[in-house]
Amino acid sequence: MRFVDLERSTSGLRSAFNETVPRSLISEVSVPEPTEPIDELHFTRLVAWCYVFLIEVAGPPLKYVQGILRGTDPNQHSQIGNTVRIVQCLRTYQSHQLENSTSDLATKKLVATWMAQHSSEPIWENRCQAICSAVVTSADAITSTWIKLCTVQDEKATVVAALLDALDRQWPPHHFDRVIEEVASEHDLKGLDVVAYRKLKIDGWQKLIACFEERTAAEEAIKRVIRADLIGTFGSQI
Repeated sequence: MRFVDLERSTSGLRSAFNETVPRSLISEVSVPEPTEPIDELHFTRLVAWCYVFLIEVAGPPLKYVQGILRGTDPNQHSQIGNTVRIVQCLRTYQSHQLENSTSDLATKKLVATWMAQHSSEPIWENRCQAICSAVVTSADAITSTWIKLCTVQDEKATVVAALLDALDRQWPPHHFDRVIEEVASEHDLKGLDVVAYRKLKIDGWQKLIACFEERTAAEEAIKRVIRADLIGTFGSQI
């Protein structure tokens, strides 16, 4: 299984959601695609591409359907969770400095174990195939489950409304990162670790989102809150 198979599978998932929901939920992945030859660079780009798709692009609807699978098909739920976990750890291993914290040690151990399990020649081709196969299996499971949920016409509107309500009330972490970056840039606040700051505040921000019925209103409100938080923390001269 290769990247072309992964593209076909994720495209099917994107279409399944975007054609049944009255808003564009899943966009195209914008990071560079892996290209021939299938070597270490191909693997690195493949991991980055899968991370963006699973976590940033399709993450919210994927999590919603995965939650349904927890009760209806625990095996598929577990498989999807394992796939997301290994992609997250591989991407973290490639992109971040890992120290000796409990979390970092767990990440390094999982990656080392996975690499050892996929070390037969040709190494990088086998590792790429393993990632593609796992993500395709997960994407196809999410797609088929969503299509089944929407098959009964009388129930489709309820299912779609429940999905949109869940997405509007629980934003993915990277959404806040973009707002923090925007506000920090507006006020010329340099050197801020956006992720570290978001982790300090996100629980409160998520609770505030639930107070709004419309996403656009929530977005504007959260931007105001983040601006006030930054000024309150770092001073009005930022």
